[in-house]
Amino acid sequence: RYPIDLNIMRNASNCLIGEMDFSSFRNSTCQSNSPIRNVKEITFYSSLEDESADSRSNMNKLNMTSLLDPNVHVITMKIVADSFLQKMVRNIVGVLVHSSNGQSQCNLETLTRLLALKDRSKVMARPAPPQGLYLADVHYDWDALKVPKT
Repeated sequence: RYPIDLNIMRNASNCLIGEMDFSSFRNSTCQSNSPIRNVKEITFYSSLEDESADSRSNMNKLNMTSLLDPNVHVITMKIVADSFLQKMVRNIVGVLVHSSNGQSQCNLETLTRLLALKDRSKVMARPAPPQGLYLADVHYDWDALKVPKT
């Protein structure tokens, strides 16, 4: 095992923010009509590095407080998007972890090229395992959905 460098993950994740084609991060069996998604935010929290009240508040929002053992390093990644492709988050986490722990040098330029390939088979990292990944919240823009008000 290699230590995870959160600064590398934070810097690399910046190129994933915005509306773009996430074909390089979709599962080969994904049936979505379009690979275009709008990632609005990627944030990382660390149980060892973030002792501030804001960090504790964010971990509380993500129901992390019951998991926090002072002897265990817990890293939480929050990703907000308009929607996700099949295994998109697992693939993003896999690439960011792979790039941050000494197995490869991944930076904004590398991830930008990876996005441009639009081909999952060219990605150098395996998807993150599903254990520990969960959907924390769903928000709908009811006006955009044009749902009749009752």
